[in-house]
Amino acid sequence: MIDKMKNILNILTSLFLIPIIVVTIFIIINQSNQIKALNENLPTLNQGDKIKYFDLIGVDKEKIDVSALNNQKISLIFIFSQQCSPCNKNIPYWKKLANIFSEKSNIYGIILGDITGIANFSNSMKFKFKLFCPMDLYKFIEKFRLKLNLNQTIISKNKEVIYSKEGDLDQTDYFKIYKIIKGEKK
Repeated sequence: MIDKMKNILNILTSLFLIPIIVVTIFIIINQSNQIKALNENLPTLNQGDKIKYFDLIGVDKEKIDVSALNNQKISLIFIFSQQCSPCNKNIPYWKKLANIFSEKSNIYGIILGDITGIANFSNSMKFKFKLFCPMDLYKFIEKFRLKLNLNQTIISKNKEVIYSKEGDLDQTDYFKIYKIIKGEKK
């Protein structure tokens, strides 16, 4: 008798859980499609665009805004997420560029996330450039026109985009960025 009741309870539990799982999967797929559609309609950051918004906070609580993109140096910006494996693949390229051009350019690592875990991450990765988080993540994504959480951007001395690439870097991209920074005349 007890075994029959356990079997009936297991069957009822299964019958109850199956619709919940199906509805959950449907909701996730629907949200994913909505995000994808929204993302496809966003404009991207293009060469020649002016950067007008740039409010960030650093590990040491240092705050910078668009005025930090000064007229003295070009700016090399790496935008990424700590949990992003393609982002982590780009880190060696970013480190090389930072070692070569730290005197010639402002270098900003912008992590799309919370400021709390950045200090340990920065120390463990031994970055030679400062890491920041956007003060308002959603506004930053909108104003910087990010479709991916992985982006490399070069901004001229007059706050215009010289180069922007979303996604993974390869050796060709690395040399392209290298040549742009080395030959920047503006």
